[in-house]
Amino acid sequence: ARLTRIAILPARDGPATGEPSGPPAPPVGTGPYRFVRSREDGSLEFAPHAAYHLGSPSIPRIILTRIADDAERARAVAHGQVDLAPIRPEETGPFRRRSNTWVVRMLTGAWRGMPLNMQHPALQDIRVRQAIDLSLDRQEIVAAALPSAGRPAYQPMSPLSFAFSAKLDEPYADPGRARELLDQAGWFTSDRGLRYRGRNPKTQVAFGTAALPPRDAVALASASGTAGAAAAEEGGPDSDGPLTLKLLVPRDDTFRLRAAEVIRAQLRRVGILVEIDAVDAAAYASGTASMDDRYDAWIGEWDSLLDPGGSLYREFHTDGRENRTGYSNATMDRMLDLCRGATDKTAAKDLYERLMENLRPEAVVLPLAYPETLFAARTRVAGLRESVIDDVSGFSRNAWRWHLEDE
Repeated sequence: ARLTRIAILPARDGPATGEPSGPPAPPVGTGPYRFVRSREDGSLEFAPHAAYHLGSPSIPRIILTRIADDAERARAVAHGQVDLAPIRPEETGPFRRRSNTWVVRMLTGAWRGMPLNMQHPALQDIRVRQAIDLSLDRQEIVAAALPSAGRPAYQPMSPLSFAFSAKLDEPYADPGRARELLDQAGWFTSDRGLRYRGRNPKTQVAFGTAALPPRDAVALASASGTAGAAAAEEGGPDSDGPLTLKLLVPRDDTFRLRAAEVIRAQLRRVGILVEIDAVDAAAYASGTASMDDRYDAWIGEWDSLLDPGGSLYREFHTDGRENRTGYSNATMDRMLDLCRGATDKTAAKDLYERLMENLRPEAVVLPLAYPETLFAARTRVAGLRESVIDDVSGFSRNAWRWHLEDE
């Protein structure tokens, strides 16, 4: 069977015409738990669905509470305030040593990456985007940001998906080539190792028998008609300042914060500055939902396990609803349409590999890592299973199996 993400709802619960006139209707579903209410503290309450096809679950009530901060979530489990929560890899030790907690590892169909905003004039040059991509050492990023809980990503597809390409699963970082591409794009290195647009600021201008240093060449420009490329060092007529990326990350997400720091160091080695803006969850959602010239890149996560064609279409197609980079390529659109419409699995796999081979040099959304998700749980929650989930929100997929025991 070929499954999709299309939700089938009763007609009375379908999209209404016009503007909503009242509070949102309760969500509709067929899972093991039904929505009861949204509580005053923002948490959500669920009760067993008596008509669930595998039988009504035994836990009488489940409360979902949003805790954005990684450290705060871990403390909540340790102190018994919640029974189950995702945790960081470095926090697993204490939970494994306690007699009343344990750790569950979930493989995910998610991949994490860094989209580049095509509204940035410099990023409209494919050579600059390729240089950024070639500067990234994914192994170093994963070692720092996902120790023992992930692996480097070299394509926008989960290794758990049939569409994953073993052929593309190889490191390709090449800082030397990245520097060459930046030179070719007209971004030359200053004495401080930063990249400025214009003539090479290290070029000297001959005057008589002496070679003038670049800064002196600026004074000669108006008289000689030779633009002093050293003006780029100060943002002169051949420069708009150093090549800089404004990188948006949520401040409560340990992986993205650490990955951003490593990326900043790696890009600085080829002369690109990175300014990290770590914001709260609301500002992050707002910033990534309507990308403008405020940010040039961000670190996000996408799932590709249940619907690889739809995932790639949403992110890379000109009309994709999650295409926030401004990327548009007619050839890629046609390939995405073919992948999305393929019905033969073998033929589809070949299409996906060709598509991703062609997407890599476009360097629009740069894959970084494939995460695993670790959950800390109180031992009183029995029936949890290590399994595969599409993303962290799928942790409750087997909730109908859960039951409570005495600690």
